Amino acid sequence: MIAPIVLLFTGNTIDELTISKKDVVSDLGHLEISLQDDFKIIANSVTGMPERIQLTKLTISKNDEKHIIQLILDASNSKLATSTNNAIVKSDFNDTAENLKHTRFYSREIFKTIDNYPTRIHLSVEEGSNILKYQRIED
Repeated sequence: MIAPIVLLFTGNTIDELTISKKDVVSDLGHLEISLQDDFKIIANSVTGMPERIQLTKLTISKNDEKHIIQLILDASNSKLATSTNNAIVKSDFNDTAENLKHTRFYSREIFKTIDNYPTRIHLSVEEGSNILKYQRIED
């Protein structure tokens, strides 16, 4: 009887500690991004119940950084971020990623159903930085 309660309260901690490169590759795959070189998971935090919010930071190669930025810039729906579209807010599910060039970073975001959960994945990378950040929010 106590075990389910303990699992309920430690689930986020377990998710933080057990993230794998396979999980990251899967998450980035939803954004149609694949890393060509090896990467390192440098941080992972998971909060929320029942809404689950995961923030993951990776160290990536300079080649992957350039590749991701080019993917965002070359996307047919790539836009320059303005004060009105700085944060992508979508209420409908769409398998098309939105791409924005901000002043200091580039972002790609998608809102779709993943494993029967409405999920938003937001990725950002700064030019000249080998740190990739992505947030996965399950509603």
